[in-house]
Amino acid sequence: MAKRAEYLGPERRRPLVLDAAQAIFAEGGFTDASMAAIAERAAVSKAVLYDCFPGGKQEIYYALLDRGEEVFMQHMMGVLDHTNRLPLEEALREGIAAFLDYAELNPNGFRIIFGDAGTSDPEIARRTERTKELMVAKMGERTRQIMTEAGVPITPLADTYNRSIVAVAEEMARWTLRDPTIPKEALVETLVAWFMKGFESLIPGDSWRRPLP
Repeated sequence: MAKRAEYLGPERRRPLVLDAAQAIFAEGGFTDASMAAIAERAAVSKAVLYDCFPGGKQEIYYALLDRGEEVFMQHMMGVLDHTNRLPLEEALREGIAAFLDYAELNPNGFRIIFGDAGTSDPEIARRTERTKELMVAKMGERTRQIMTEAGVPITPLADTYNRSIVAVAEEMARWTLRDPTIPKEALVETLVAWFMKGFESLIPGDSWRRPLP
């Protein structure tokens, strides 16, 4: 059995518990994780674990989703703030590459946000979907501007393109985590070519080929 850690108090202990719990949840999802396994990985007793998170593993998982979303969105929003001003093809290239980079650099965090939690808990599902919705909304700023300049009516289907990009990038990130030998640069170029072909058939004009002022 691992040596028990010194007493740090709940506030100082929580981030360490979350680090240990993230690995547990990423390996087997919410349902298969146990407080005993998390306590063992964190080198604390279950009593200490409950001092940090009285709500048990559900509270821990919520905290991980919140922390993971913050880290992911800091990573992606900076990229999207930049790429939203680039020509569309370049923006796609940088945005998809950044998404794949996040999964490579933070695989457990990626699996918490985008993996199958293995539970029907509606709150967990809602929090997981929230991250994707934030991505779609941010990408939608550029899409709506392009559609307006092209004279294309903005309908409830305007986000089809953005949702497709997020869904495909998510699946490609899972694929690269399963098989690190996949050449990511070639993968990104393939996705960009595919998405651009679809975009060209949907939006007339070429305003989206130019950077924003």
